[in-house]
Amino acid sequence: LLCPLCSLIFTDPVTTPCGHNFCHACLQNTWVKCDNMCQCPTCDKTYSPRPEISINTAFKELADTFKNMIIPQKVTPLNNVQPGEITCDVCLAASVQVKAQKSCLVCLASYCSIHLEPHQKVAALQMHKLIDPVADLQERLCKKHDRLLEMFCKEEQKCVCRFCVETEHKNHKAVS
Repeated sequence: LLCPLCSLIFTDPVTTPCGHNFCHACLQNTWVKCDNMCQCPTCDKTYSPRPEISINTAFKELADTFKNMIIPQKVTPLNNVQPGEITCDVCLAASVQVKAQKSCLVCLASYCSIHLEPHQKVAALQMHKLIDPVADLQERLCKKHDRLLEMFCKEEQKCVCRFCVETEHKNHKAVS
């Protein structure tokens, strides 16, 4: 639920034709420089002419609900962030450092126990892939397909997504 451009919870989220989400103002500020041809800031897909975008109302509702849940936690010895531990992205946006309990590979954000609750209660979020907290979540996604790097190609000695295994690595030995 964080905009990849400003790293804050979405405000008036919009979705590009390629399916990536941004705050309306963030995308407008990025595209204000382009005349007739614009690129998606996430996947670099090019659009000419510039596509019409509108507020994604369903996603806005989800982001607004999430914003209303933000109650910065008190830092206690149990949730205090130690060196090398991951911080809750939502609390960090509120200038509080609280230890993350899980990272979401769909939202590309890490959450403390309070901000993890929507993932446990909202049906659409329950389908998201949660893992133990990690830094650099963006690095765990395939740059080409924007999917989780969950397999390893033995031939090329690199992590790949399931789409890679079915296409350019089709005849390679891949393990999960």
